[in-house]
Amino acid sequence: MIGAAGRKALDEQDAQEWTRLTRRGDFEGAWAASDRIRQRHGWVCDGALPRHYQNVWNGTPLTGRRVLIRCYHGLGDTIQFIRYAPLVRSIAAHVVVWAQPRLVPLLEHVAGIDELLPLHDGAPDAEYDVDVEVMELPYVFRTTLATIPKAVPYLSAEPIRLAGKGLRVGLVWRAGEWDSQRCVPFAALVPLLDRPAVSWYSLQLAPRCDEQHTRLQSVPAATVIATARAMAALDLVISVDSMPAHLAGALGVPVWTLLPRDADWRWLEDRTDSPWYPTMCLFRQPVPGCWASVVEDIGRALDGLSGSRPCSLVRVLVDESQEVVVPGDKQLKKDGNRKDKKTKARNRDFEQPIVGAASPQRAQDASSLSGDDGEKQQSHSRANDGRKVN
Repeated sequence: MIGAAGRKALDEQDAQEWTRLTRRGDFEGAWAASDRIRQRHGWVCDGALPRHYQNVWNGTPLTGRRVLIRCYHGLGDTIQFIRYAPLVRSIAAHVVVWAQPRLVPLLEHVAGIDELLPLHDGAPDAEYDVDVEVMELPYVFRTTLATIPKAVPYLSAEPIRLAGKGLRVGLVWRAGEWDSQRCVPFAALVPLLDRPAVSWYSLQLAPRCDEQHTRLQSVPAATVIATARAMAALDLVISVDSMPAHLAGALGVPVWTLLPRDADWRWLEDRTDSPWYPTMCLFRQPVPGCWASVVEDIGRALDGLSGSRPCSLVRVLVDESQEVVVPGDKQLKKDGNRKDKKTKARNRDFEQPIVGAASPQRAQDASSLSGDDGEKQQSHSRANDGRKVN
């Protein structure tokens, strides 16, 4: 019989293995680690834990049942994994999504959702047979790199009208205050703004007084749907690892994501593309804290677009040697042939293992379990969160 201390030690060991495997792209091995932890605890959720630490899914099959998808993590996490709603609906009898109120207007037309409710601190006002946290869905479906639902866009927004000529680029430099290593100092990005062929737009929520520039125009970004509408009018979004990067990717907008050296598991290791978002290109720090070289890479990539058609028609990729490739309308041979036009609707966020999608472990690093926008859900016990079953 293994005692509590022994279980904890085994959980920590499996959690570390989970992180190592997911970063390598070995999701199958990671799900096996999740299985061991879940089985060790009898698939029981500790309802006394804060919401974003809870394992919600108890292993019950979703087929033919009324399914409640809870969105307990950050806005970016919900945006990334709501892509699974159509898969859930393909096997379930009814799908209810309980999402952050700020996302409700954006999710209203997502395929696979029968009922959309705003998340709050009480019990969900819905009838369901089985519930699952949205980040558990890759785990539920035993997702591999080859089976990630890649079709984009799976979110949509009506574009606003923007003033400005040339390449229209949106910029986000700060993530939530909870994880400063993801933030790029605004001063480090100023050299990028000195490009006359580019019109720059700030997508940063609540920029500070020292984060202003004469070449950086403001656009409505106070709400998620307003940000989405602005992005839909852009040729390119450049963002740190935060909610806007996921939003751009889900909208099918070309997005260049700036990553710290110790990046979240979802971005894998040593890749310049993302298996989650076909229109995303990754720019990584070579060493911790070094944003200067990342900004230089971004600058070279922008210069490579000079005279090109806008990014809305040209997908820009960076190959493994960090050389900028601008394929235009031609095929680019990189890991096989693929077409790199503006993405059409075609097959197209838990450093810390979390409930379900990955989560073998509860949390050693709270930053990995809080939202990409730095927003954590409040503590919530499920003791009084009874299921309504007819």
